[in-house]
This record gives sequence, C-alpha cells and structure tokens, in this order.
Amino acid sequence: MQVVFRVDSSFLIGTGHVMRCLALADELRRVRGATVNFICCDLQGNIASTVRQKGYKVHILAQPCDDLISQRVDASQTKEVMGCKHDCDWLVVDHYSLDREWESQLRGYARQIMVIDDLANRPHDCDLLLDQNLYEGMEKRYENLVPSTCKQLCGPRYVLLRPEFQEWKERLPRVIGDVRRIMVFFSGSDPTNETLKALQAVSIFDRPDIVFEVVCGAANPYKPEIEQLSGQLPNVTCHRQVANMAELMARADLAIGAGGGAMWERCYLGLPAITMVTAENQLKTTEAVARKGAILYAGKAEDISCEDLAEIIAGTVNDVPRLEKVSAAALAVMAGHGLSWIEGFF
Repeated sequence: MQVVFRVDSSFLIGTGHVMRCLALADELRRVRGATVNFICCDLQGNIASTVRQKGYKVHILAQPCDDLISQRVDASQTKEVMGCKHDCDWLVVDHYSLDREWESQLRGYARQIMVIDDLANRPHDCDLLLDQNLYEGMEKRYENLVPSTCKQLCGPRYVLLRPEFQEWKERLPRVIGDVRRIMVFFSGSDPTNETLKALQAVSIFDRPDIVFEVVCGAANPYKPEIEQLSGQLPNVTCHRQVANMAELMARADLAIGAGGGAMWERCYLGLPAITMVTAENQLKTTEAVARKGAILYAGKAEDISCEDLAEIIAGTVNDVPRLEKVSAAALAVMAGHGLSWIEGFF
C-alpha cells in the first residue's frame, strides 16, 4: 500500500497536524505494511526532522512557502512529487488552507483521498473524512460539504493516538488523590507563550512540595526564556520535545494545557486538566468537552493572567472530589476509542 500525506507544521500552524498524521502513518505501516511519504512546505518551525526520525521520507515543496499557500501552485507541485497517476493508494490531506479546489486536482494521482479536518468551514472532494472533535450535532457538520458517497468518521472515538497511550493507560490506571505532580504542556509550538505564563503562575503559587513537569515542544520559539525561568524554580523540570509524552501524562495527577490535540490524550488517560483555549479553532470543541465536565475549563488564554492561573491551581489541587468527577467524565468522553477502524477503512 502506498500512502502520501500532505501536511504542514510551523511556529504558527503548530505541530498537531503532523503528529496526528504520524499516528495514522504508524498504524498503517503496522497493520498494512504501508509505504508512507510526507509532502510538506519548508515553513519556519517545522518538524520535518521528527517525521524523518520515524523512518518516513519527507518531500519539501519547491515553492517559496508561507502560511497562506496558493492551492493551484501547491496542487501542481504536489503532483510533481507524486509522479505517475494512480500510483498512490491513499492521499491524506490535513491542512486548513486546502479544500475541494486542491483535492479535485489531485483526483487522478491517488485512488482514494482522505481529509482530516476540524473546522467544517469549506467543501471537500474526498472519499473519507475524519473529524475527531466533539461538537453539538457533529453527525451533520459536513452536510453539503462532502460528496454523498464520502464516509464520515466524526467524534473522539476516532482520535488518532499513538499506541503508547494505550500502553500507559493499562500500565498505570488512573487513581485520583492528592496532587503531587502537575504536567504543563501547551502544544508543540505555543505561539502565545502560555508555557511561560504557567511558570510565572507556578512561582506565585509557591508550593515546593508539588512537582511540575514542563514540556517545551519542538517548534516552541520561546525555549530560552522558558528554560531560564524553569531553572530558577527548584520544583520544576523542563523537558524539550519528548518521546515519552504518554508516560509523563500517565504519571501526572493534574495537567495544565491547551484545548488542542493534547486535550484528547489527557482525556483518554483520565488526566484532569486545567484547560485554556489558545486558538479560535479550539473554542467550540473545548467548550463542548467542558459541558461534559471532562476538563477544568479556564476560558480563553488571552483573558487569563498568571495571577488568575495561580489562583485556579490553588483552588484545584486540594479538591479531590472534583478531580474524580472530571477524570471519570474525561474517560467517558473517550469511551469506545480505538484504532481498529483504520484496518477496516484502509
């Protein structure tokens, strides 16, 4: 099986699109023996090196890319990379700037097209659509946006998680009690520097008996100042892009983070999390998860100061009954999750 992914990462875009595509690529390689290639733009802060480290070939588009790409030019150069028509079994596209205009031009180059989307704000020409988010009326989100023959996979049960999350869920079943370890992670890029805000809140909170594990993503442009402040706080350990994210989450008693892809990882492990919206595309699904009681929703990050966050942490760490309820609700949101659908559809 030949599979090609068209996906980007950068300081602005973040790393989540690539990471979920990697989860799918790994599973396709495992269950189907797929040969997988990635096509990416050379954007500032990209994680193409991470893709290569996983054993996949990355083709960099020749166009002088910026974050607002031309669909026509992008499609033309993607076709050049893909070469002969119909050689590819699946073309998977995960990109907010690409839609039916781009996909229809690639129709002859892949037997089937899969779209991974979160927004439901533009039409697609695809055979399979995945939206792993939780929304009100999610069954009808893509009505009139995809062909009638398109198979739609909607909801958290289809979240693309790496196998290590299941391994650590089984290895360390969630037990709610006193908070002794808090994990801080605000996506692979964290363009608004919420990680530094969280560290400032840790300083104000002043509980040296609680350990903070801070993860600084590969595309985070603020690493030096984050590491500097971390070094001044004796109960803080700062990790650069890690390979053991699932383990860190499994060992934590509480998390502080954004409402993006990592939110589903935390929910899957039943990890209660103080969750902030750091981008507009996170808002609706984060609010939907909050209505389920599955996160400790703090609101939009832009409205929260480090003093506010310190107060939220202080009001949370000793409230074991609340943490128990949030953990149970998080696990319920992810009920029925698995990757067996991949083998069925591919």
